[in-house]
Amino acid sequence: MVKNMANGNYTTVSRTKILEYLSMNCDRAVNVQDIYGYLLEKEINVNITTIYRYMDKLTKDGNVMKYSSKEGQKLLPGEDLDRDMYHATAEILKEYG
Repeated sequence: MVKNMANGNYTTVSRTKILEYLSMNCDRAVNVQDIYGYLLEKEINVNITTIYRYMDKLTKDGNVMKYSSKEGQKLLPGEDLDRDMYHATAEILKEYG
C-alpha cells in the first residue's frame, strides 16, 4: 500500500488522478506541468500549487523520487517548471499500476 495514504489523510479526485497519471507514466520522469495538463484533459479543476504540495507530500512519504536540476534548489511556481522532475516508486505501482 502507498505509504501514509491511509493514516488520517483524505483522498480526493485530483489526488487519485495524480496517482493514476504517475502509474501510467512509470517508465519516465514527469513534471508538475505534465500532471496539470493531464488533469485539465480529464476536466479536473485543480490549482497548480495543490499539485506541488501533493508531490512534495508523496516525495516526503517516499512514494515518488524527486530530481532537481538546479543544484538542489527548490523552485517556486512560475519559475522554470521543467527543472523538478518526479518518478513513481514501486510502492505506487503496486497500489495503482
